[in-house]
Amino acid sequence: MVFPVDVIVGLAVIAVLLVVSALISGSEVAFFALRPVDIAQLRNKKNRVSRTAKDLLDQPEKLLATILIANNFVNVGIVILSTWVSHNIFDFSSNPALGFILQTIVITFIILLVGEIVPKVYASRFSLKFVFFMALPIKTLSIIFKPLAAVLIRSTSAVQKRLKDHKSNISIN
Repeated sequence: MVFPVDVIVGLAVIAVLLVVSALISGSEVAFFALRPVDIAQLRNKKNRVSRTAKDLLDQPEKLLATILIANNFVNVGIVILSTWVSHNIFDFSSNPALGFILQTIVITFIILLVGEIVPKVYASRFSLKFVFFMALPIKTLSIIFKPLAAVLIRSTSAVQKRLKDHKSNISIN
């Protein structure tokens, strides 16, 4: 079976997006799993990557918002492209349930395994190396997603404040 060039390009882009998803997901664990010894090591080094990593760690809400936004964009891209590719490779008109299973369950499994679970396990074991590798890309993403991250941080703060107020009202009674 020979695939058209656009399908091959689509598959290649999906593969690249899976790698990007893995790196971003691993970053979440790596940054937040750093031990005090690792953070001290970052602060003692005077290179650009160490300073960038330290700056990111100094604003954990912004760091987490950036990672979550970027990862969601990448994963949505994977889903959209994989749906397009699967429609171009397979004809599900006679069996739409099979199309649903392939597009939903298989793609979700691949994203979870390749883009979430495996990189997070790796990043938890090699957190400092992962942070050094991803500090500059995450900083770039934080600049790109700054407006969205600000909205996410503000809305999260508002929810936390309401929950805190609600909790204190309950404890008074």
